[in-house]
Formats: sequence, structure tokens, C-alpha cells
Amino acid sequence: MSIDLSRPLVASMGLHDPLDGFTVYCELQAYSPDNPLWPNLLEEIKDILLGVDLVTGDLLSIGSLLWDAYILAKLTSQGLIDCTDILLDVLDAALVGMELYLADGWPPLSSSRFAFRELGLSIGL
Repeated sequence: MSIDLSRPLVASMGLHDPLDGFTVYCELQAYSPDNPLWPNLLEEIKDILLGVDLVTGDLLSIGSLLWDAYILAKLTSQGLIDCTDILLDVLDAALVGMELYLADGWPPLSSSRFAFRELGLSIGL
């Protein structure tokens, strides 16, 4: 978004942008001070995830899924949010993604490996 939040600066949305946005919103909502003037829009913001297929065989994206799952699990276990359904969907997508990646053969050829993508997975793990 532009600095004044009046327009997007990127022409398209990434595969996991809705999940990342939802996760950040949940963190902000969970840790913000209670103020009756600030509405809880959790149910409304869940709508951005409707119809989103989170499955990917890309290591960086799988790492991102695992990181989002960690944040959602932490908030859920602390009783700050109730998003067990989304958490399970994210974990399922990460598992299927790992299975897709491993189905291509392990270990991959060094010519087809990208260190930053593998680093993304390791952060998620």
C-alpha cells in the first residue's frame, strides 16, 4: 500500500497474502488493548480466506504456511482467538505441499535448488 494507504502499490496478490493478512490481523487484535470503540472484525476478515487454495509445492511458501500455523496455534492455545478450523487447513496445506515437493525426488539436483527458498522452509520448521 502507499504510505497514505490510498492505493495498492502491487498490481496482484500473492498466493498466501490473504492468509498472511489474516494472521497479522489476528495478532494485532489479540495483543491490542481492549477498547470498546475498536470493533473485532475477525469473523469478517475470515472471509478473505474463502475459496483460497493454500497448497503449494514451493519450499518458501510451505515455510510461510508453517510460520502462520505457528502464530495461529500460539494465539489459539493462549485462548486469544478461536481459529482451529483455519489452523487445521493451513497445516493440511503444508503437509500436502511437502508431499508434493518430495514426490519430485529427494534430494533435488543442486542446479534446481534455491537457498532462499530452502531457508524459508527452515524458518517455518
